[in-house]
Amino acid sequence: MVGRLAFLRQYEGIVELVVRCASIADPHSLAWRHGSSADTAAARAARDRCYSHLLDVLKPLLRPGIEPVRAAPVGAAAAAAGDAGAGGAGAGAPEEAALLTPTEAKAAKGKMMQAILQSGDQYLIQVLYSTLVDVGADADLLANPSQALITYLRTEGGMSAQAGANGSGGLSGGDIGPLDSRQVRHLELLARLYIKKGKYSLAANVYRSLASRRNGTGDSAVNLQQRLDAFHNALLQARSVGDEQMTDTIRSSVRCITLQIAMQTRLQQLLARAKQQRQQGAAAAGPSPEQLQSLLKEIQISCLDVSDLYNSYAQPLGMWDMCLEICNFAGSVPSNYVLKLWDLLLKEIWETDEISAPDSTADASDDSDSRLERCCAKVQALGVNFYPNESSLPLVHVTMRLEQAAAGLWPKTSDSVRDPSRVVRCLRAVLAPSAGDNASSVIASVYEQLLARRGALLDGGVAGADIVLGGAGDGAARSALRLGLLKSLVAHCRIVLQEELSSSLTGQPDHGYPSRFLGRAQQAAALADLAERCASEARSLGGDAAAAGQQLAEDFDRIAAQLASASNS
Repeated sequence: MVGRLAFLRQYEGIVELVVRCASIADPHSLAWRHGSSADTAAARAARDRCYSHLLDVLKPLLRPGIEPVRAAPVGAAAAAAGDAGAGGAGAGAPEEAALLTPTEAKAAKGKMMQAILQSGDQYLIQVLYSTLVDVGADADLLANPSQALITYLRTEGGMSAQAGANGSGGLSGGDIGPLDSRQVRHLELLARLYIKKGKYSLAANVYRSLASRRNGTGDSAVNLQQRLDAFHNALLQARSVGDEQMTDTIRSSVRCITLQIAMQTRLQQLLARAKQQRQQGAAAAGPSPEQLQSLLKEIQISCLDVSDLYNSYAQPLGMWDMCLEICNFAGSVPSNYVLKLWDLLLKEIWETDEISAPDSTADASDDSDSRLERCCAKVQALGVNFYPNESSLPLVHVTMRLEQAAAGLWPKTSDSVRDPSRVVRCLRAVLAPSAGDNASSVIASVYEQLLARRGALLDGGVAGADIVLGGAGDGAARSALRLGLLKSLVAHCRIVLQEELSSSLTGQPDHGYPSRFLGRAQQAAALADLAERCASEARSLGGDAAAAGQQLAEDFDRIAAQLASASNS
């Protein structure tokens, strides 16, 4: 009968017929009850047998691009034609119903869905929702938003139907799960439904629940990248709401899970290195592969707090850069502790991959340059994210360590580096994104603070530097370091002249930006004043550094004269 009605394109009649049959099969509507008792299961099975005839007609209409859509299932047209022929009116009827055009298929689908939604058969409506999810007809599902659909999606997604309906309860993340892929899909559809209804706060909470749900095995497993993606979706919806408190909370979750993913990657690298060392028969320099494998398994289970990341992973494993990342995120860390972490990080980088072969032909100064290059690269990678947070990026201290290393005085004695501009260029790269045109004055201030330290310049620090203070060579070391600082300032002045002030000094202001031209003029005056002070400082150097100091003083004099002549022209 369903086939005959479909052949006649009586789609509402199909729904009416099936609903009546289902009510006969389940006269007490036991299928509508919650739970899974034997009576309820039997009632649902009876109704499902009735609904299957309806779904045979509806499913092809839901995916017209996948298979041809006919007015009736195969064989139904012939039966309808045979019945009509028995009455004398069906002669010449086609063997099968004609294919529906896309417009006809869309109209037929709409009629059947509306008839189902208006039928009052609660279980049939749930079957419709489930079918739409299974065939991927998301647009059709979300085209008819209702409280019944919200209840269905929440229930099938592993949330209680009542909790969280007002956006508060049952959405704290860890309260749900583990969830299989079908449950996750239902909750993603629920979030999309909330977005469609303009309820962005509820959508954000659903994504937060997905991000922090309990982990499982197999199909219910969730990796850290999936959690991060869900947090990003939650952040997007929170921003749409304009709720600053919610936005800040979710942004913190994003940063925390990002740190956790970075920690996972580092553990994977350590594990690969430990396995390689074991294969080569080398002595293990850290945790065993088994220990690292256990840590790697633990870190993927759930969203961890920053204190867990620091105390259980970063600090015990000596991941000093990760410790600094966590300190930058957490804030309110004692300054002495941050200084210690920077010392440990730079010392570790400097001592990594030391040239140990006695017959190595590599130039020692080349080795120092490469080590300083690695240190500067790490400072730049962290600094661009930390600046201007002085609590995580103590710029004066970090610059002092880089300059001590460049002078061959820290973390152990070595040859000085050849490129006097390397540290300055590192600082410029760190400051460029945030300080902009003010970077030049920030760098000048850092170096002037270092030059003003005098006796404290050779502080060995907490990282176990090999510098010995108070000995006969202490004064020479200080002079060498001050000489290095002044060389860096010469390089700084030259870089600013070439890269920032060249157009202003030639009388060609930035087109359309007179205020910028005035700013450049002020910058040139400040640079000239710096050069004059540095020239005086260079001339004060004594001992073995006196001749080099005199040469630097002449360099500063030339820079100051160039700036002065350009300003007067």
